[in-house]
Amino acid sequence: MLQHPSAYSKATESSQAPSSAHLHWLLLDLNSFFASCEQQESPELRGRPVAVVPLKSDSTSVLAASYEAKKYGIKTGMRVSDARRICPGIQFVETHHRLYLEYHHRILEAVEEIIPIHSVLSVDEVACELTGSQKQVSKALDLARRLKKHVQNRVGICLTSSVGLGPNTLIAKMASDMQKPDGLVWVSKQEIEKKMGELSIRCIPGIGSRMESHLNRIQLYKVSDLLKLSPGQARSAWGSILGIQIVQALKGEHYVYKAGQTKSIGHEHVLAPELRNPQKAFEVALKLLDKACVRLRKNKFRCRRLQLAIRFVDSSRFENEVQFSQTSDTGFLMKQLKFLWDLTSYQTPLKVGIVLSDFENEGLHQLSFFEQDNSRREKAFQAADQLNEKYGKDTVSLANLLGMKNQAKGGIAFARVPPKEEFNWLQNKSSAKKSSSS
Repeated sequence: MLQHPSAYSKATESSQAPSSAHLHWLLLDLNSFFASCEQQESPELRGRPVAVVPLKSDSTSVLAASYEAKKYGIKTGMRVSDARRICPGIQFVETHHRLYLEYHHRILEAVEEIIPIHSVLSVDEVACELTGSQKQVSKALDLARRLKKHVQNRVGICLTSSVGLGPNTLIAKMASDMQKPDGLVWVSKQEIEKKMGELSIRCIPGIGSRMESHLNRIQLYKVSDLLKLSPGQARSAWGSILGIQIVQALKGEHYVYKAGQTKSIGHEHVLAPELRNPQKAFEVALKLLDKACVRLRKNKFRCRRLQLAIRFVDSSRFENEVQFSQTSDTGFLMKQLKFLWDLTSYQTPLKVGIVLSDFENEGLHQLSFFEQDNSRREKAFQAADQLNEKYGKDTVSLANLLGMKNQAKGGIAFARVPPKEEFNWLQNKSSAKKSSSS
């Protein structure tokens, strides 16, 4: 949750707006989405501190926490053993990614019944463009209240949300983070400095710890500092035209905040105790790589880089990468993974992860004179992808993955909404219970 000035309160929701104030965008952000889905499904978890974890083991980390847990200081990435220590009554729930995806689609349907969705920003965020009289502050607030209530009525009482209203999607996004949980904040173009000027620059989407440190070194700490920059100064501060775009957006100019371009495709998996040996862990890594390759081809990419990361039980890590000519050939990439794996020490692995990156579009690929032609095998894998999509996951599978069918199943990252096919989705059989709103 982003930090906001202490003077900011719920009264701001209905504060007087300048007569010329207009709002153009609404951003709805579900509160503690994964944990809220679990609380909706299991009434005994409601009102209690809940942490969603990959598996119930003290050596794993928290993936998501309910607001009841956050009050104790439970954060994403915290070790389960530490969470248990600072919050003795916390309830740990293993992930149910298919369930979260089903809730995601039910939420989209509910939102569309009130206002058209302009863009899905993540598994728990959508942006909607206001039109006509909806741009008036009073009408926008009425619409936002109705939308928040409708999502709860249609999807579940635990699915609370925070809504931000602003002149563009960046301001709306920042406004949605200013009051959680169950917040509603509007910021017109005329009031950006008044309501947001004291916010840390870290509150701006896209500014991480390294960028924050860089900007701090040149005396830029708060949103108000950025609002004073000229276009030339903004470009110099970021080292690119992105700085101009961000500063213009902070001033309320036209800007559509959206998910970034895909620069990498990866999967990671915390190993169950029976998989914590080098051979089984390698098989899991192969399964993760196979899943990433399917996504690679679906996006019509080839990659030039494969990275392997392993975290061991003793908290030590292994990270390495290999580069090669552009490819989408799963067989070739598995050989590269084996090369990296053979460089590791034989300790007890806890988590494995792989990342494919350095992409080029499929249509731009030109075969080098020195490059091995794997196009026939790439086409064979593309055909296998099509069969699996048509007839169901694992209809066609590599022989060395047959024993891993029930391991390393699909997961959801907040910034990426996986297609239903990744979960072997059955349209006529929903695994989620029909949740009541009481």
